[in-house]
Amino acid sequence: MKRALTLWVAGSLFLLAVAAAGERGGSGSGGASAPAGPTGRDLFSRLMRDLADPFDPPQLAAIQQLSQQGANQTNDALFAEFKVGEKLVEIAEDAKMDRSPVVRTEAIKALSRLANAGKAPTGAIDVIVRVIEDKGGDIRVRQEALTTIADLGGRENSKGATDAFNALKKLWQNRAKTTPPLPQLLQIRLIEALGGFARQEGVKKILTDALKEVRGADELRAGILRGLGRYLDLSQDTKDKELLSEMLKLIRETKSAEVKLEAIRVTDIVLASGGAAEISPSTKSALKELLKSSTDEEVQMAARLLVRMLDAEVVTALLETAVPKEGSTLSVPTYQKLNQALAASLKMLRANAGREDAKGMAVKIRDHFFVILDPRAKWPVSFRREAIVILKDWPNEFDRSEIVKTLIDFLEYALAKEPDLATDVEDALTWQTNQKYRVRKDVQGKMIEMADIEQFKGWLEKNKDKLAPGKTPYE
Repeated sequence: MKRALTLWVAGSLFLLAVAAAGERGGSGSGGASAPAGPTGRDLFSRLMRDLADPFDPPQLAAIQQLSQQGANQTNDALFAEFKVGEKLVEIAEDAKMDRSPVVRTEAIKALSRLANAGKAPTGAIDVIVRVIEDKGGDIRVRQEALTTIADLGGRENSKGATDAFNALKKLWQNRAKTTPPLPQLLQIRLIEALGGFARQEGVKKILTDALKEVRGADELRAGILRGLGRYLDLSQDTKDKELLSEMLKLIRETKSAEVKLEAIRVTDIVLASGGAAEISPSTKSALKELLKSSTDEEVQMAARLLVRMLDAEVVTALLETAVPKEGSTLSVPTYQKLNQALAASLKMLRANAGREDAKGMAVKIRDHFFVILDPRAKWPVSFRREAIVILKDWPNEFDRSEIVKTLIDFLEYALAKEPDLATDVEDALTWQTNQKYRVRKDVQGKMIEMADIEQFKGWLEKNKDKLAPGKTPYE
């Protein structure tokens, strides 16, 4: 164990040294370029020799270089000639027990990279399944094998993938019956890996059954949800209202922040794909409650989901949360996300812009951004800049006369007090009015060109009709 740890540290230090040397060897000013290394057959010969080196660092460097070479299609013949894939499979399995855990883990990672390039060698899946099933094997190697197996098996519907899925399914079903029982860390990786086999029959049932069976072990339940999210992402099998109800029940009832967040992510996948045509009132209630959370990630996710089920109640909930309150622990980026959710809500209202309820919601959203631009209030520059951008892009389906008036008023303030924002406001006005008015003024003895406030005011007085719903000054 002590030797393995020493080798692991040595290997890591070696890789850092290799990376640093690579950076020094790159092109730069004032230094001589590094001599070119071996290429083609000479390079592969050297790397294969390094794989046989008794020490970890040369083996690790060779494995990394070989996996990088795997992305180059011109090397296919050399890969076959030197049997690179087969050698990596041999290292991963380590039948002779002469490889350290760190080298085996790197070989398994390399097999995953080769799979991405379509060069997974024959037998790779079988070997990795055996590594996973090895009860006495190093837990780090088994973890990496579980991460890799989903990459290898999830891409195809071959016999190898089916065999791997069946082996993993059996391992999951017997996880508590083996001696010793499968460690929880491996159970988490195992159920996440099963989610990657989206083309295999019965994956969803395994995941949903696991969610019902596992109680109390929050870390494992979060892993099941990650596996379920992975499956849904790959399969697009989201037409399941019962699943949505289960996720929302979890969001309401769980005390685990991790489980709640993963349930929100699964809900997001279902709603994003249109998997729930009818959103129940309980769904909205659960998500509106989440907006009251003190956790940035939960509030941001809830805002994203609520935009997809827009109505007056949702707009009101978003508006209430988007105004920072004294003692709030939410970060500036979260408030910015809430403002972006309101802007997205506005775009969704365009289709029904003629309806009174849509007009009312648009006015409420507009007034929220007017408050941010109120010179009497102290708002961060980033908030004000974002409000300006949103008002600049205000849809033509709604009246924009009050927006242009507010932008003119704020431009007058910005020129005097917040010059950093003046250009942004002028740009927004030019976009909304199709006019660009400039004037030269004497400012502290210097003639400076700036936006002409009076001309913008005059234009607005004469052209409010061009800012009415459905109209545009570009006509």
